[in-house]
This record gives sequence, structure tokens and C-alpha cells, in this order.
Amino acid sequence: MDLLDGIAATCIDVAVPMVILRAADLGQTGEETPAQLDADPQFKARLLELMVLGGLRMGLRKRDGSLMSADELRRSETIPKICIVSPAREGGDIATRYFTPQNAHPSLAVSGGCCLAAACLAEGTVAHSLLARAPVLGEEPGEYPLAIENPAGVLETLINARLAGGELLIDGAAYRRSAQILLQGSSPLYNASAELIAALGAL
Repeated sequence: MDLLDGIAATCIDVAVPMVILRAADLGQTGEETPAQLDADPQFKARLLELMVLGGLRMGLRKRDGSLMSADELRRSETIPKICIVSPAREGGDIATRYFTPQNAHPSLAVSGGCCLAAACLAEGTVAHSLLARAPVLGEEPGEYPLAIENPAGVLETLINARLAGGELLIDGAAYRRSAQILLQGSSPLYNASAELIAALGAL
């Protein structure tokens, strides 16, 4: 766990570099809507400061390999991402409000969700400290499901991880996405050839 200007933080890079903070440490409950968070200028200014400090701590770099400056991080629309976390309230493992990084996300980006889920498995992180139930990892590879509550519902993640010499190793990260039929219909087929009829019949 890091300290950024006196605030407990976790700086982590799994799928995307991200700074993770406790909502309560920033005067939030974690139940606020994205619109409410974006409408709070003092909160947004503080979040931006911490995002910049986190980016500097991680040593984020530009495409040419040079380190990003504080000014470049302050203007960044891509990295690092930042999220605030709180205890789950709807049966999940943890709750979050995610920023991309300048504005609150209406739900939770998949990359950010996988990063947060990985942080949940690492003892000593901000995320791990708020888990409703912390998984116990071993040296054998295992799959660890984590449900992350967000403004649009719950993102179900699955992290493949193990311990090696006391260190957390992440072998893979995945998520479950719901799918639904958006359009269904039929169309008449006139004068079909025998070959087409045979092919359709074999389906």
C-alpha cells in the first residue's frame, strides 16, 4: 500500500495502470452516482491530484519511453485510471466508482474491473482491506471469482492466480458478459437451388 499525500492508495498495473483509493478517505460513501461525483468540484480536484501523484509513483511513460511529467498526467485522458472503493452492499465482493480518468464512468470498464479484481487478491492493498470475504490463495494455480458492484450493476470477474515465494502471480484475468438477442426474424426464400436446400437442411 502506498501513501499519496497522506491518503492510503494502491498503485497497480494489471490490464491497465490504476490508482485505487478508499471512498471514505475522500469523504464519499461509495454509493454516489457518477453524475453526483462529477458535479463535486472539490472532490474532482482532489482526485486529480492523487491521480497525478499515483502516475508519478508508478513511473508511467509516454510512447517514446520518456517519463510522463505531472503536467502531462494532469492532462491525460487515458492513464492512469483511478477508482474509489467501498464495502459491497448488494451481495458482491466490493463496490467501486471508476474514472477514466477525468470523468466518472457510468459503469465499470472491463480492463479496470480486472485490475481491481487482481488488487483484491493482494494482501495489504486498499481493495483487499474492504473485501466482504477474502479468498485464500495457495501456491497451486487457482481461479478466484470476484463480483464488483458498480453504478450499472455487477461485473463478474475471474482471476487466475497463485502465490510464489509469498508473491502474488496473476496468470490471467477474465470477466462474464451477458448477451441477449437484439433482433430475431425470418425471411422467405424463393427459387432456392437444390444445393442450397440441402445445405440448409443439414444445419
